[in-house]
Amino acid sequence: MSSTARAESRDQDAERERVLLLLRAHADNIRRRGVTRLALFGSTARGEAGPSSDVDLLIEVDPHARFTLVDLAGLERFLTSLLLRPVEFAFPSRLRERPRIWRRVRADAVDVF
Repeated sequence: MSSTARAESRDQDAERERVLLLLRAHADNIRRRGVTRLALFGSTARGEAGPSSDVDLLIEVDPHARFTLVDLAGLERFLTSLLLRPVEFAFPSRLRERPRIWRRVRADAVDVF
């Protein structure tokens, strides 16, 4: 592996750790918004995120809470400003309907809480 490739790999690993650290530091705030489970997946979780990569998050919400589209949009704005990257959400209940995609997501997933 070249020194450039090693440096890029370190930067990508550092980005994954930065995202996880921020999410964990703000876990109480995220939970108060109705999220019961949060996990990082995709390129950031794998340490492959590039400069224009978004952050893929697997979320579960309290089924008894009133979690609306407005709540989801507010969570997206909050996390995008926190992470300084666009955020995309995925819901396990929907992904389980697509077993191949669900397996890939589970393989990548790094639990935040």
